[in-house]
Amino acid sequence: MPEEATKSDDPLSRLRIDRDGLAARRRVPWKGIVLAVLLLGIGGMVVSSNLEAWTAPRVRIGRVQRIGATEGAVATTANGYVVARRRAAISSKLSGRLEEMLVDVGDRVAEGQILGRLGHADLDAAVAMAKADIEARKKSRAAAEADRDAATAAVAAAEAQLPRSQAQIDESQARVADAARQVAMQEKLLASGAGGRDALDSARTHAAVMAEQAEMSRASLEQMRSEVARARKQADAAAAHAAASASMVAVAEAALAQAEALRRDADIVAPFAGIVVRKEAEVGEMVSPVNAAGSTTRGAVVSLVDFGSLEMEVDVIERDIAKVGDAAVCRIVLDGRRESPYVGKVRQKVPTADRTTSTIKVKVTFEKLDSHVLPEMGGRVEFLLDGKAQQATAKDRVLAPEAAFTTHDGKSGVWIVESGRLRFAEAAKGAPAAGESGTVEVASGLAGGEDVVLSPGPALKPGKLVRAGE
Repeated sequence: MPEEATKSDDPLSRLRIDRDGLAARRRVPWKGIVLAVLLLGIGGMVVSSNLEAWTAPRVRIGRVQRIGATEGAVATTANGYVVARRRAAISSKLSGRLEEMLVDVGDRVAEGQILGRLGHADLDAAVAMAKADIEARKKSRAAAEADRDAATAAVAAAEAQLPRSQAQIDESQARVADAARQVAMQEKLLASGAGGRDALDSARTHAAVMAEQAEMSRASLEQMRSEVARARKQADAAAAHAAASASMVAVAEAALAQAEALRRDADIVAPFAGIVVRKEAEVGEMVSPVNAAGSTTRGAVVSLVDFGSLEMEVDVIERDIAKVGDAAVCRIVLDGRRESPYVGKVRQKVPTADRTTSTIKVKVTFEKLDSHVLPEMGGRVEFLLDGKAQQATAKDRVLAPEAAFTTHDGKSGVWIVESGRLRFAEAAKGAPAAGESGTVEVASGLAGGEDVVLSPGPALKPGKLVRAGE
């Protein structure tokens, strides 16, 4: 008998649990179920999408056109950016910690206006010391000048005595001569027997006295001359001291001027009138006129732009540079202000080319600037042909089919088709376009290039899918 039959006949084998069979009966095909559900969902979406597309209503579609104002009047066109001829990153003349910031981005400042201040306590102290030194030196100069004036007065007084002393000498010499004549006369009288010895002795005594007085006068004159010489020396010394004191005052005043200049350098001022376009440092940061590599010190405090010097810089390809006149009239269209072009004029053609782009830089000034023109704005410059300057201020025309205009929720506009779906845009219809039947100029609301529904029906709704067709 086979072994399998033996086992099946065994009563004990019939009582054993078949675990493998039980696990097989419990296993559920989850992966298959999930895959089937996903396929059903995707299929439903595809069917739903196709069903919406198949059932979408057909509409007639027209195109909104934009006609350039300078069409046929442009010699060449170039793109570029608004730049400022006067733009500066304002730094301090000194190194120090920024203590005050007096302006913010967007502030309009005047030439010489203080933008910020560095810490200046030490500079203030230096100014005070220089002022005190000047006061002390001025007092010393005043004393020296007083001494000089006194010495000069003493010289004048001494010199005034010299003529008097000389007169006394002259008078004494005259008396000596007269006494000598008296002696000679008495000697003659005595010799002739008409005079006496006493008279001669008396004359001789008088002559001796006169001679002694004359010698004393000469000694006094010499002494007076010595006094004058000494007074002159003292006056010269006093004058030299006064001059030195005046020089020291001048030195102290120069030191004060230097200290005050350093103090003024702690004030960061605007070198020209403009608008702050960027803050480069904050209060508490270290700033320096020279920013070393790897240093945390700021090299500038603010960036200042003179908005009156704004102009366009564009790159004209080399083969078209001959089409740009030296003072050609231009039409400037900024990316952010396409509806309001500006009139410009060529200021400079930079006398070198860029070999990497094969272009030549041309600078164009604005005939009139307004608050909408900002640095670094992008734009396009159209260089007009001779005789077409009047078209520089013309505006582009936007033309749309008149049949596209309708009303929705009480608003006038058009239905625009974007990616097959509808969007209502408010728009104002202008006058009929000259020479084009069924077309009108768009006053506002459309830029050109839009696809619009012609003769729209009342059933159209925003977001609804439509198909192009009759």
